[in-house]
Amino acid sequence: NCIGTSRFYAQCCVDPCDQLMAKLEKALQAPEAPVASNAKVQHRLEEIAHDGMVVLHGRLFAQWMHHAYPQDCPMPPAVGFRLYQELPKDYSLRTGQDYVATEKEMKHFAPSKRALETEKDDTDCKLPWTNGEELLDERQLQ
Repeated sequence: NCIGTSRFYAQCCVDPCDQLMAKLEKALQAPEAPVASNAKVQHRLEEIAHDGMVVLHGRLFAQWMHHAYPQDCPMPPAVGFRLYQELPKDYSLRTGQDYVATEKEMKHFAPSKRALETEKDDTDCKLPWTNGEELLDERQLQ
C-alpha cells in the first residue's frame, strides 16, 4: 500500500482492511469460518460458503469485506485482472484525461439524497457483485 516510491523512499499507509483481517485471523485462528452474521449482506456469505465454511483468503470474501466495510476495504479486481496502483499524473498521461472530476461529473454519478431516502427495499442487497473466485491456496476448497 505504498505510493510515490522511488529508489530513495516510499510513502506507505496503513491499510485499514489489513487491520480488520488481522483481527479476524487472530480471533478465528483458521483459514475459514462458519457462516454466522446478522449483516444485510449475509446472504452473500452463504453463497460463497463451501459446506457452510467461508474461505477467508479469497477474492469473494475480499469482495464481501468491501461491501461490509466500504470505507476500509477496496473492491478486489475481477478474476484474471491484476490490480496495480497508478499515480494520478500517470493516469492523466496514459489516458489524456484529467484525474480530478468536475462538479458536473460528480453530480452525474452521485445519487441524490432524496433518491436514497425513497429507496424502500433494503432487504435485497443491490451491490455490485461478481462470482469469480481466486484463492491464495487452491487446496482450501478440497
